[in-house]
Amino acid sequence: QSESGLKLLVWTRPVPYIGDQVQAVGAVVSAGLDSISALSQAIDIAEDVYAVVTETQGLLDIKKTGERVESFADLTPATKADLLRTLHNSFPQLKEAQVNLRLAQVDLNRLDELNVASQITDAIGPFRELLPDLISGIDVLVPISATVQELAGVDEDRQWLVLFENNSELRPGGGFLGVFGLLLMRDGEMKNMFVSDTYAIDKYVENPLYQVAAPAPLVKYMGVSKWYFRDANWSPDFPTSAQTAITLLRQEVSFLGQPVPEIHGVIGITLDFVSRLMNLTGPITVDGITFNSGNIRDLLEYEVEFGFADKDIPFEERKLIVSKLSDELIDRLFHLSTSKWPDLFSAVDLSFQDKQIQLYSKNEQAQSAFVDSGWSGEVDQDVNDDF
Repeated sequence: QSESGLKLLVWTRPVPYIGDQVQAVGAVVSAGLDSISALSQAIDIAEDVYAVVTETQGLLDIKKTGERVESFADLTPATKADLLRTLHNSFPQLKEAQVNLRLAQVDLNRLDELNVASQITDAIGPFRELLPDLISGIDVLVPISATVQELAGVDEDRQWLVLFENNSELRPGGGFLGVFGLLLMRDGEMKNMFVSDTYAIDKYVENPLYQVAAPAPLVKYMGVSKWYFRDANWSPDFPTSAQTAITLLRQEVSFLGQPVPEIHGVIGITLDFVSRLMNLTGPITVDGITFNSGNIRDLLEYEVEFGFADKDIPFEERKLIVSKLSDELIDRLFHLSTSKWPDLFSAVDLSFQDKQIQLYSKNEQAQSAFVDSGWSGEVDQDVNDDF
């Protein structure tokens, strides 16, 4: 009705001040319509999710005891798989909702170009504050819904190579690869997480029979004779570095005569990202050492470089603390209260924006979604200007 009524006032647009108010109200009405459409779609998705939860017998049993589902970990394996399928099937609706919310933001941005009365700006203030949070949340959900089958291993195992990049020691792909992990996912559950020192595998190919030529600058400036797994992220284009990491790791494992891991994708993370996650999980104590979001970088680096010697920990086992810390952090994230999920979405979204986390998938559809969402760390090599 408001939209129809505003059409009758189109003649006022050239009138000083009055025209600005009519245009402002028009922008607000348009933004409201777009947002209502987006939220309506979100409610439809929420109904589907609610149905999955309530129809699961295991959860009905939980309800009978008076307990509540407080986190993702509280769900049964079957329910987790159903929820992930529901999220994947909701991709078209989420994508449309994302477009509508962005259109609403464009409408509201028009107000900055107008001389708008304070009554109007005050009235829509809460809406303008809420909209960026809605957009941030859906910007995370859209690529997740498009790729959740790969990320979470819905209906089949998916193994991810996790690169722990120390961005205190910069490399083109993010940071020095001192530690790596192999994360096995199935239906939203972590089946296994193997974490190891990159040097532990590289040392086994310090053999004249193993020869992989390193890029010329690595040879010239770092004095290396061959290309080791720890130097895999040589390219600033993360998909390129990720593919190199997969290749070098598999080659070194094959040279050892060990079973070569099947790797479906790569996750690159820095300690900045870990620190943001620990803001949500709280401090974590491992081997009597308490890590928090403020000390994680310096304390962890001290422990793996110097502290291990004071504790009589063998050099080869000095990075086991990273494995223990990773296991506890992941467990806490799976048990994170649903009330903190919006904060988790914000932390993940910010980390993708400033490249503290980057993703690569061998699945073309998933990789395309990562690129479209800005999660891939891809360098556009078709740009002719300096970059």
